[in-house]
Amino acid sequence: EIRFDDQRYGFWQKVDIRESVDDLCASVRLAITRPGTGDSLGLTANTVADVLLDDGLVTTVRPDSVRRQVDTDSHAIYIEARSLGRELVDCQYSKTLSGLKLGEIVKRICSTFKVPVKIDVETAVVPDFSMQCELPANALINAVRAANLLLYPLPDGGLVLTTPTDAAPVASLVYGVHIKRYEVIDEFKLRFSDYVIKGYDYASDAALKGAAKDGGITFFRPMHIVADRHGHGLGGCDRR
Repeated sequence: EIRFDDQRYGFWQKVDIRESVDDLCASVRLAITRPGTGDSLGLTANTVADVLLDDGLVTTVRPDSVRRQVDTDSHAIYIEARSLGRELVDCQYSKTLSGLKLGEIVKRICSTFKVPVKIDVETAVVPDFSMQCELPANALINAVRAANLLLYPLPDGGLVLTTPTDAAPVASLVYGVHIKRYEVIDEFKLRFSDYVIKGYDYASDAALKGAAKDGGITFFRPMHIVADRHGHGLGGCDRR
């Protein structure tokens, strides 16, 4: 069910909730068909709603879209929403910060967009961090990955900055018990025969280069990547 403005709305007929450590916001899709002409439940662009499962908070979202289909005797409502980190994904913003720890940089940018954030790890100083009309999500993800850390969404709609873990899985999912149906998609367009990464070590004034092959691609399909402080799409963080 979803809860906002002291109201609860349950009995959704279709529910899809997705979260990933690779994204800064969770996504929610809900749908229901009811008798009568109905209304849009009062959702607006400014609504903040809690998404609950068995009274447990799953995520906190803002609506992306509310679509209604109405006929003579019924109406259907389709809601798409994402958690509070969506502004980091959608907006383009400019910001320059110097001499701050990565955790403080994450705090300041999240504070600007009113996204709660929890820093669970001690971070190093980033000498220069700059975004020029960039997506904050890209800048933060690149900076966090350069530091070998993780930044991902929490149920309150905010984010947590933490270290990866090699601990044992916390749950096991069994086909036929927890998983009733699954789908497999092989996206061959995402694979390349040769990966070449080019960079530059400005401290030692030397070029850097690394290469890897995908043995499953038997024809020539290369991907060359520039990874240095001047590379396009670096996202506001010098390579370290």
